[in-house]
Amino acid sequence: MPALCAAALLMPLVPAVIAPTAANAVTGAAVAALLVVPVVVLRRRLWAPRLGAALPALLAVAAAATPIAGLGEPSQEEVRRYAAVQSATGKPIDFRELRILPWDTDDLLLIALACLATAALLLTLGQTARWEGRPPLRRLVPRRPS
Repeated sequence: MPALCAAALLMPLVPAVIAPTAANAVTGAAVAALLVVPVVVLRRRLWAPRLGAALPALLAVAAAATPIAGLGEPSQEEVRRYAAVQSATGKPIDFRELRILPWDTDDLLLIALACLATAALLLTLGQTARWEGRPPLRRLVPRRPS
Protein backbone atom coordinates (compact mmCIF):
# COMPACT_ATOMS: atom_id res chain seq x y z
CA MET A 1 0.00 0.00 0.00
CA PRO A 2 2.77 2.57 0.68
CA ALA A 3 4.20 1.92 -2.78
CA LEU A 4 0.80 2.58 -4.33
CA CYS A 5 0.50 5.83 -2.34
CA ALA A 6 3.96 6.93 -3.46
CA ALA A 7 3.19 6.10 -7.10
CA ALA A 8 -0.06 8.09 -6.95
CA LEU A 9 1.73 11.10 -5.49
CA LEU A 10 4.69 10.98 -7.88
CA MET A 11 2.79 10.27 -11.11
CA PRO A 12 1.86 13.95 -11.75
CA LEU A 13 5.59 14.78 -11.76
CA VAL A 14 6.34 12.45 -14.71
CA PRO A 15 5.79 15.17 -17.39
CA ALA A 16 8.40 17.33 -15.63
CA VAL A 17 10.87 14.44 -15.84
CA ILE A 18 10.15 13.65 -19.50
CA ALA A 19 9.99 17.28 -20.70
CA PRO A 20 11.77 19.41 -18.07
CA THR A 21 10.19 22.84 -18.23
CA ALA A 22 9.20 25.15 -15.44
CA ALA A 23 5.51 24.98 -16.41
CA ASN A 24 5.51 21.17 -16.25
CA ALA A 25 7.29 21.15 -12.89
CA VAL A 26 4.92 23.68 -11.34
CA THR A 27 1.85 21.89 -12.69
CA GLY A 28 3.05 18.50 -11.45
CA ALA A 29 3.95 19.86 -8.02
CA ALA A 30 0.57 21.58 -7.67
CA VAL A 31 -1.38 18.46 -8.61
CA ALA A 32 0.76 16.30 -6.31
CA ALA A 33 0.25 18.75 -3.44
CA LEU A 34 -3.52 18.67 -3.94
CA LEU A 35 -3.46 14.87 -3.82
CA VAL A 36 -1.68 14.56 -0.47
CA VAL A 37 -4.87 14.77 1.60
CA PRO A 38 -6.93 12.19 -0.33
CA VAL A 39 -4.00 9.81 -0.74
CA VAL A 40 -2.24 9.88 2.59
CA VAL A 41 -4.51 11.32 5.23
CA LEU A 42 -7.91 10.02 4.21
CA ARG A 43 -7.08 6.81 2.36
CA ARG A 44 -9.28 4.75 4.72
CA ARG A 45 -12.39 6.76 3.89
CA LEU A 46 -14.50 5.46 1.04
CA TRP A 47 -15.10 8.84 -0.63
CA ALA A 48 -11.56 10.25 -0.39
CA PRO A 49 -9.90 8.26 -3.22
CA ARG A 50 -12.89 8.92 -5.46
CA LEU A 51 -12.77 12.63 -4.74
CA GLY A 52 -9.01 12.56 -5.21
CA ALA A 53 -9.40 10.77 -8.55
CA ALA A 54 -11.96 13.30 -9.77
CA LEU A 55 -9.44 16.16 -9.70
CA PRO A 56 -6.82 14.56 -11.96
CA ALA A 57 -9.54 13.22 -14.25
CA LEU A 58 -10.91 16.74 -14.75
CA LEU A 59 -7.40 18.09 -15.29
CA ALA A 60 -6.75 15.35 -17.86
CA VAL A 61 -9.87 16.30 -19.80
CA ALA A 62 -8.95 19.99 -19.69
CA ALA A 63 -5.35 19.34 -20.73
CA ALA A 64 -6.38 17.08 -23.61
CA ALA A 65 -9.19 19.35 -24.80
CA THR A 66 -6.98 22.44 -25.04
CA PRO A 67 -4.87 21.38 -28.04
CA ILE A 68 -7.81 19.61 -29.69
CA ALA A 69 -9.99 22.72 -29.49
CA GLY A 70 -7.14 25.01 -30.52
CA LEU A 71 -7.32 27.10 -27.38
CA GLY A 72 -4.21 29.10 -26.63
CA GLU A 73 -3.22 29.28 -30.30
CA PRO A 74 -2.79 32.70 -31.93
CA SER A 75 -5.29 33.84 -34.53
CA GLN A 76 -4.35 34.23 -38.17
CA GLU A 77 -4.35 38.01 -37.82
CA GLU A 78 -1.90 37.82 -34.91
CA VAL A 79 0.39 35.55 -36.93
CA ARG A 80 0.31 37.90 -39.94
CA ARG A 81 0.98 40.96 -37.78
CA TYR A 82 3.84 39.22 -35.97
CA ALA A 83 5.42 38.05 -39.23
CA ALA A 84 5.15 41.55 -40.71
CA VAL A 85 6.76 43.18 -37.67
CA GLN A 86 9.55 40.61 -37.50
CA SER A 87 10.36 40.89 -41.20
CA ALA A 88 10.23 44.70 -41.07
CA THR A 89 12.70 44.80 -38.18
CA GLY A 90 14.88 42.09 -39.69
CA LYS A 91 14.51 39.74 -36.72
CA PRO A 92 14.04 35.99 -37.17
CA ILE A 93 10.51 34.64 -36.91
CA ASP A 94 9.93 32.42 -33.88
CA PHE A 95 6.29 31.45 -33.52
CA ARG A 96 6.86 30.18 -29.99
CA GLU A 97 6.73 33.83 -28.91
CA LEU A 98 3.06 33.92 -29.89
CA ARG A 99 2.00 31.17 -27.52
CA ILE A 100 -0.41 32.22 -24.82
CA LEU A 101 -0.04 29.09 -22.70
CA PRO A 102 3.34 28.03 -21.31
CA TRP A 103 2.82 24.45 -22.59
CA ASP A 104 2.97 23.13 -26.11
CA THR A 105 0.72 20.34 -27.43
CA ASP A 106 3.09 17.55 -26.40
CA ASP A 107 3.35 18.88 -22.84
CA LEU A 108 -0.42 19.10 -22.49
CA LEU A 109 -0.88 15.53 -23.71
CA LEU A 110 1.82 14.32 -21.29
CA ILE A 111 0.04 16.10 -18.45
CA ALA A 112 -3.27 14.53 -19.52
CA LEU A 113 -1.77 11.03 -19.55
CA ALA A 114 -0.12 11.53 -16.17
CA CYS A 115 -3.38 12.79 -14.67
CA LEU A 116 -5.32 9.82 -16.06
CA ALA A 117 -2.75 7.42 -14.64
CA THR A 118 -2.96 9.22 -11.29
CA ALA A 119 -6.75 8.91 -11.26
CA ALA A 120 -6.48 5.19 -12.00
CA LEU A 121 -3.91 4.75 -9.21
CA LEU A 122 -6.16 6.59 -6.76
CA LEU A 123 -9.13 4.40 -7.59
CA THR A 124 -6.93 1.32 -7.18
CA LEU A 125 -5.73 2.69 -3.87
CA GLY A 126 -9.33 3.11 -2.73
CA GLN A 127 -10.16 -0.47 -3.64
CA THR A 128 -7.02 -1.78 -1.93
CA ALA A 129 -7.74 0.18 1.24
CA ARG A 130 -11.31 -1.11 1.28
CA TRP A 131 -10.16 -4.73 0.94
CA GLU A 132 -7.51 -4.34 3.64
CA GLY A 133 -10.08 -2.99 6.07
CA ARG A 134 -12.37 -6.02 5.83
CA PRO A 135 -12.16 -8.80 8.38
CA PRO A 136 -10.72 -12.06 7.09
CA LEU A 137 -13.14 -14.65 5.81
CA ARG A 138 -14.07 -17.38 8.24
CA ARG A 139 -13.35 -20.89 7.30
CA LEU A 140 -16.47 -22.80 6.46
CA VAL A 141 -17.01 -25.81 8.68
CA PRO A 142 -19.62 -28.33 7.53
CA ARG A 143 -22.42 -28.85 10.00
CA ARG A 144 -23.38 -32.24 11.17
CA PRO A 145 -27.02 -33.11 10.92
CA SER A 146 -28.66 -33.55 14.27
